[in-house]
Amino acid sequence: MSEPAPKPTTNGISDLEIKDAALIFESVWSSLERERGRENMSFPR
Repeated sequence: MSEPAPKPTTNGISDLEIKDAALIFESVWSSLERERGRENMSFPR
């Protein structure tokens, strides 16, 4: 008997997208901190 083919996983792609989002956020946040100063940066409540 042959074994069923393994199901393709998308975890690698999903993980990559999550890491990309984190890298993009960090880059943009750092740029904004340089432009405006950390003390002027906050998320609204």
